[in-house]
Amino acid sequence: MYLDNLMNKRDPHNESRPDPVNKSLEARGQLYRLITSLRKDANQFKDPKSQTMFKMAAEVAAGLARAFRDFEKEIAPDDGDEPCDDEDNTIDQR
Repeated sequence: MYLDNLMNKRDPHNESRPDPVNKSLEARGQLYRLITSLRKDANQFKDPKSQTMFKMAAEVAAGLARAFRDFEKEIAPDDGDEPCDDEDNTIDQR
């Protein structure tokens, strides 16, 4: 998985202060799980308002995940790794 690979390349010996990329990766991983859960929950409701609320929440979380991904690209050196397709699909899936 792309996130795991990138996190493993960070320097674990510098624990005196948190690495912003590692923290961003952790947050993005949590957001991916939240997005998946919200979309799954939205499909379980028959009420259109409930479906809309959960789908909208998933879209907001997807926007945050994209912001973290962009942040990581800006401050992390380019190591040639590309994100896994299923991670991008989690964000972009509608």
